[in-house]
Amino acid sequence: MAVVSRVSIATSELAVNERPVPLSLRRNFGWVLTGNVVYAACQWGMLVILARLTSPALVGRYALGLAIGAPVFMFTNLNLTQAQATDARREYRFGDYRGVRLLSNLAAMLAICAWVVVARYDVATAGVVLLVALTKVIESDSDVFYGMFQQHECMNLNAMSLMLRGVLALVVFGGLIATTRRLEVGLVGILLVWTAVFILYDSRNGAKFGETRPAFKWRAIGQLAWLVLPLGIVAGLSSLGSELPRFFLNSTHGERELGLFAAVASLSRVGSLFSMALSRSALPRLAKHHAADAIPHFLKLLAKLMGLGFLVGCAGVLGALLFGRWFLAIAFGPEYAERTGVLVWVMVAMGLTTTGTFLGTAVTAARRFRIQIVIHAGKILVAAAVCYLLIPRFGSLAAAWSLAASTLFSVLAFAGVTWWIVGRKTGAAV
Repeated sequence: MAVVSRVSIATSELAVNERPVPLSLRRNFGWVLTGNVVYAACQWGMLVILARLTSPALVGRYALGLAIGAPVFMFTNLNLTQAQATDARREYRFGDYRGVRLLSNLAAMLAICAWVVVARYDVATAGVVLLVALTKVIESDSDVFYGMFQQHECMNLNAMSLMLRGVLALVVFGGLIATTRRLEVGLVGILLVWTAVFILYDSRNGAKFGETRPAFKWRAIGQLAWLVLPLGIVAGLSSLGSELPRFFLNSTHGERELGLFAAVASLSRVGSLFSMALSRSALPRLAKHHAADAIPHFLKLLAKLMGLGFLVGCAGVLGALLFGRWFLAIAFGPEYAERTGVLVWVMVAMGLTTTGTFLGTAVTAARRFRIQIVIHAGKILVAAAVCYLLIPRFGSLAAAWSLAASTLFSVLAFAGVTWWIVGRKTGAAV
């Protein structure tokens, strides 16, 4: 009922105002959290359907497709939404951002096609990898409009789009998997649904803010791409650090073990959704505080965000300890319930993420992009070391350890950079 109420409110607002008006931080957070929760619940529902109606090996194949596509698209997306949200002086037009995004999507598809050829996957695996990549293309096109909505502090539009994409994809994917038991058919259904939402909702609402056609003015595109390149590297490295355990698991233990781990690890998205929703809602406000040298307000907001993230992380660990085995058995089945220890460590990593995400948000709000490359490169080295040394022996449990260890490293590093940024602004000795 709450979702229906929010949808009706958004519809009435858009009917009255041709150009949507900015919302308060609290309302933006409410919308982003609602949209992301519904979307993630639908994504998780698709994974449950896949686990219940097919095999762990097929879940692993889907996880492999995501593990390949996610880092590539996170890099080529160049985190343009963050750049748009912090572009308080409107240095670039939306057409510039969209022009960069279309070119980067083309580069991403070429890279993934090349990887499929080099890796010599069988036809079924290659088909899944390429279909997942195509869904990422549509998702990226929607994402650049999300950056526009975020810049204007109209996160209700982002939320509505996410809810539409999530619910429709769940219905179509679930129906197709139930009738065909073929992952490829289900992915085609997602691709068609997301394309329809992009055309009928995202593009139409984006036009209310002004011109939405991509602008291919090469000087502006080159300058913008160079500006956000560090953000793209950071996002790609961050995603690679999260997906690295999956590559090691697939290599050493096969698709079945990867599928079991991927299902358990999917529960960490609960905390990530909270922190990401709050981070995206607060980013424009943090950027304005930093640009105006309002450091006390900057620090006060950051402290509140981290405190909320810490509480969410503690709740996740406690829930895994008390109800983990029961929940995994109910959601996925007895095979998955044997990975309760993995779930606990995944929740530890989630708690570190929900607390530390806001330190990264603060660094992004200060438009300190390049230092983040170093931090995430270090995070990957930590994850790779744990994976290389421990996954062959301990399997999915070591994969969870690598997530916790690498996340702890990034939290400590971002804390140091944030302290340095505040020190420079206040003139204090760091």
